[in-house]
Amino acid sequence: MNKPKESNQSNLIKHHEHSEIRAYRVFEDIEPGWDHDLHVHSNWSQDNLNGPSHGDFLQLAQRYKIHVGFADHYEIGFYTRKPPKSADLGPWKLNPTTIDDYLEHCDRVKEDYKNVSIGLEVSYHAEIASEIDTFLDDYYSQFDYMIGSLHEVDLFKAVTISRDLTETIQKYGSLQKVAKLYFQALEDMISTKRFDIIGHPDVLFRFSHLSSLSTELKSFYTQRMLDIAWLCQKSKTLMEINLSGYRFAWKDSFPPQFILSHLQSSEIPMVIGSDSHLLDHFVAAVPRIREFNRLIRNEWKFVHKFSLE
Repeated sequence: MNKPKESNQSNLIKHHEHSEIRAYRVFEDIEPGWDHDLHVHSNWSQDNLNGPSHGDFLQLAQRYKIHVGFADHYEIGFYTRKPPKSADLGPWKLNPTTIDDYLEHCDRVKEDYKNVSIGLEVSYHAEIASEIDTFLDDYYSQFDYMIGSLHEVDLFKAVTISRDLTETIQKYGSLQKVAKLYFQALEDMISTKRFDIIGHPDVLFRFSHLSSLSTELKSFYTQRMLDIAWLCQKSKTLMEINLSGYRFAWKDSFPPQFILSHLQSSEIPMVIGSDSHLLDHFVAAVPRIREFNRLIRNEWKFVHKFSLE
């Protein structure tokens, strides 16, 4: 894949000790007036092998004037460490031996469609931070953006899988104790400044409902989300408004709307992601994709507001 074009805005360039990262580069190819959804999974994602292709999504998205960003799963821990048998999903379709083929495939997709960006969703864990650094050093510039997501407190125990989350809560004693570990790890991930976008920052609560959280946990969660948002602002990292929570017990976005009102008033830089794996997911999300794009329409101001010294 060709490297993304260089920005004409010199204040959009920043340097990191490991790689050169352009702040908010994700906006460069989105046509003004088009809505965006930068978190869609094609059938290259291991949890979606029978799902739609890139073209299936893009044909549909063109009708709605939505720019689609694909963020297929890239699970470095499964490639570099030996997962327990219970977590092993077999040979991964997208892996270090196929990623160059994937990039070539995406080049062909970009020849056929203009409303597309290609990213990856990289699952972060401190135990594999050095492997993630090595991968990003090699491949960051070949993608339009990178989403960093925290799926695990303990490696190979995903908080997005009900059974694994239950076992993690049992190990640490309560959801609040797990939440403290989760948000500290999330803060550590943002502090690396390796990612353009932080995906579904509070997906830990996928199987909960806001009303089911204790007063103490809700207060802790709210404050930590504000801390995370301010860290995103400071590090020029985009926070994702992830719409997948509407498909689960949470029945709200990640972060939920009561927190988003605080983030919007603080002008936290945000993007929209439906986390769609199926065409039905995408179609059902279109009204909210529209709604939340309107909510953050000042996104284009972020590019100019946060100048980089």
